[in-house]
Amino acid sequence: MKTIWKYALHLDTYTTMLHIPAGAELLHIAAQNGKPCLWFLLNPNAREATRIFNVCGTGWASIPDSISKTDYCGTVHIDQYVWHIFEVRT
Repeated sequence: MKTIWKYALHLDTYTTMLHIPAGAELLHIAAQNGKPCLWFLLNPNAREATRIFNVCGTGWASIPDSISKTDYCGTVHIDQYVWHIFEVRT
């Protein structure tokens, strides 16, 4: 049986590591309570896996060359800022 869980990303750090059930499917990204949040469809009984997400602001000149469009998950607007979410593939 599957369920949907929400995880918040941190804006005070470039990288957020999430420990979530393996095989979780990203459904949606949006801002909630001033934080970018990810919603996953997942099996809560699956073994835990670590997934890494980077948050980049519009106009940043320090985005690593290793980030590509294939890693792009979505964009959220929080106040006057626009944040772009990328998953780091390991």
